[in-house]
Amino acid sequence: TGYSATLTATGGTGSYTWSIVAGSLPSYLNLEPSTGKISGDVASNASQSSPYNFTVEVTDGSQTATADLSIRVYARLQIITASLPEATEGVPYNQTVRATGGKTPYSWDVTGLPNGLSWKQVGDHVEISGTPTSAGTYDVNISVSDSLSPAQSDVKTFQLVVNPSGGGVWYVDAVNGDDGYSGTSWGEAFKT
Repeated sequence: TGYSATLTATGGTGSYTWSIVAGSLPSYLNLEPSTGKISGDVASNASQSSPYNFTVEVTDGSQTATADLSIRVYARLQIITASLPEATEGVPYNQTVRATGGKTPYSWDVTGLPNGLSWKQVGDHVEISGTPTSAGTYDVNISVSDSLSPAQSDVKTFQLVVNPSGGGVWYVDAVNGDDGYSGTSWGEAFKT
């Protein structure tokens, strides 16, 4: 991810020269000595060693000043829930969607839920719950943003299958079978 920030100083005469005299910047970031600009693409694993504390020095050739600074690197924000389990028409449903990375608190949005289901944000995750009323396959779009400025965001589309209620009891006649067996699954129905 690209990063850019420019350090500034006042006073002195002539042009400034910037340097880091203690500590270090995150990997792949560099300080331009003539401008005080820190820029580069932050390494994907840089958050593991965050925060990065360093001391910067600026000089005009005759006077020198230092400042202790810090850069905090946050992991990339991403929705980590892999899929939504299937639902059944007329049967209560509850599922939690989670994210990781970025800076909390998160803000969520969910669209495309079938009739009978709704969502609410609970802490930093989302809960989808209710009783679906219509069978079918639904594209559920879920987005999350964090509280950084500018904010990170992630969007994921889940396919939610709502199966028909089915109901009923199955019976089987077969050679050497027994009509006394019944149940709600093929395994139960075909017992002999």
